[in-house]
Amino acid sequence: MPKYHFEIADGITLPDPVGTDCRNDEHARREAQAIAVQIARDLGDRELRSVVVVDDEGEELYRVPIKA
Repeated sequence: MPKYHFEIADGITLPDPVGTDCRNDEHARREAQAIAVQIARDLGDRELRSVVVVDDEGEELYRVPIKA
């Protein structure tokens, strides 16, 4: 199963050094959306904050904005 990293970008990127196994790119995108929703609930909306999905080779696949 491929590993994806869910980084938080807010002007500075907080890396996800461990990563998460996901079935495919679509599954990783849905996970990123769920993470973005949870962060918005916990911390509120802040412009430029997003969840960035990076594959195991370091390539950015998706960027999901965090919105309250």
